[in-house]
Amino acid sequence: MKGLMLLICPKDKSYGKYAAIFEVRRSENESELKDLAEQALGQIKEKKYYEKMKNLGYSMIS
Repeated sequence: MKGLMLLICPKDKSYGKYAAIFEVRRSENESELKDLAEQALGQIKEKKYYEKMKNLGYSMIS
């Protein structure tokens, strides 16, 4: 299953140190959505996206 990782953060940190991480999955079947959401969260943790953003100076990450 392919997904899309989307990161939203300001280029200029004078706007704040906020970042949002999204791992987007697509399914043709609504019954798979919960499993796909769990896989997406697992990938965010496994690839340590949060830690990478924290190391870049972002302190408010969701």
